[in-house]
Amino acid sequence: MTRLALTAVFAFVLVRMVLVLDALEARVDATAPEAPVVVEPPAPAAPEVELAPAALAPGTFDSNWGEVRLRVDGARVTGDYDYNGGLIEGTLDGNVVRYRWTEASGGAGRGVWVVGSTGELVGTWGTENDEVRGGGWNLTRRRPAADDRAHHPCRCRQRHD
Repeated sequence: MTRLALTAVFAFVLVRMVLVLDALEARVDATAPEAPVVVEPPAPAAPEVELAPAALAPGTFDSNWGEVRLRVDGARVTGDYDYNGGLIEGTLDGNVVRYRWTEASGGAGRGVWVVGSTGELVGTWGTENDEVRGGGWNLTRRRPAADDRAHHPCRCRQRHD
């Protein structure tokens, strides 16, 4: 077989292969859906539970930055902490406290706490206008001492555990 004949046979086979592949592709396209269908199971029904908002009561707390004393007047939260003579000013919205902290050393920033169901505060602090990049700052309520009862809203002398 001459070179010209081999080239013609090769071209014929190649064209036939392309035609067969086009036909197969058209057949697959005709049977394929236009868009994938995603079926997701229904979400489980959430139980209907009415949660009472967590109350932030004033008092003394232990924290990873030392002792913290908080006062609450309506939505206004103020306080101080031992580390570097720190001061706190913030607002309570539901169970979220957004606060600004300042220290005698000149440090300052913002933070956020969530008031837990048992009165603990779990949150973060940051520098300048950031609320989270500094790290965690968690407060655990101390058992009330006699001087804490004086700050309790009812001003009674009973134990409030």
